[in-house]
Amino acid sequence: MIFDLGEKYRLGSPHIARALGYSNAAINDTFVITWFLKYLWDVARPNQYGRNLSTVLITPRFPSYPSAHATIAGCSEILLSYLFPSESARIKNLMKESAQSRLYAGVHFKVDNDEGLRLGRQIGETVVKLMRSQNLNTIQ
Repeated sequence: MIFDLGEKYRLGSPHIARALGYSNAAINDTFVITWFLKYLWDVARPNQYGRNLSTVLITPRFPSYPSAHATIAGCSEILLSYLFPSESARIKNLMKESAQSRLYAGVHFKVDNDEGLRLGRQIGETVVKLMRSQNLNTIQ
């Protein structure tokens, strides 16, 4: 998505590299927090409660809550919306769809996604706050 937006706004390599750097660092931090919480709370997945529930995807063998897809989507939404403010509505919709895809696949509960998005957005806000404190404005 960063490459597509970079091309759309004719951004040079330094701007793309900066966006990728902040995005990848934020996503890595989000993964660490998400996996810590997954194993702290150890919540079962939908098909572990109802053995007859068929899923679209193979159910992962690790805890469900919070959804890692949703936390990454929430963090990415905030960070990308900061970097590309004119794209924020589109980015928000795409990230919401990304989180919901795991619900539709049957591998997450709605709360896994809702709270995952909320957690990811909180982490994204922390990253954006850091970027603002260092006078790193939007790149658009």
